[in-house]
Amino acid sequence: MKKALSFFLIVLLVGMFVDTLAYQALAQTVNVKVRCNTSTCLDTLRSNHLVRMVGESKKGITPAISWSDGPALTNVGGDYWETTITATPGDTIKYKFLVEFSAGNGTIHWSGWEGNLNAGGAFSSGNDRVLIVGASDMTVPLQYYNGSDDKKDQFWTPFTKKQDTVAVYFRVNMAGETAFNPATQTVAVFGGLPLGGSAWPKIIDLTQEVNSR
Repeated sequence: MKKALSFFLIVLLVGMFVDTLAYQALAQTVNVKVRCNTSTCLDTLRSNHLVRMVGESKKGITPAISWSDGPALTNVGGDYWETTITATPGDTIKYKFLVEFSAGNGTIHWSGWEGNLNAGGAFSSGNDRVLIVGASDMTVPLQYYNGSDDKKDQFWTPFTKKQDTVAVYFRVNMAGETAFNPATQTVAVFGGLPLGGSAWPKIIDLTQEVNSR
């Protein structure tokens, strides 16, 4: 009877030890929300298409990440996409955003791969986005997809931020306008006052993007 009781206590202690290790492993991970704005993609991306975070992690994340696959971002309205990954504090994650119509069917420019990025600091010589995982749950500041050939800062924006104004980023797809000739014609934005008015002055002329469609 004593042997049976001792064996039971040993099994119980081992089980408690394993549960403790599992809890500690779970407690050592944090949730990281990653957000991307794809309005700067040079192709037409819709909410049913695919945006992924591909790259590498020193300690591993969930869902897993590699340079051929990675966590899929969910469209949360318009050009905004986001995902939440589970990572280990102190981990270094290098990544880029990959945009596709479906897996393996990338958008027109660079087959869906975004251009090079400057993460700054010790990573300024690289070409990828860099995320250093913090000690607690975190949200990475909004990042814009780099659809150009130029190397841009990781947290670049397609507009200039100002304290006293609100920036409006205009993009117009002219693919459905067969009579439009970009060599001789321009696209402009016209508008009136917020409370109406008979005059609609021209606000700004738009320029044609390179490599877009």
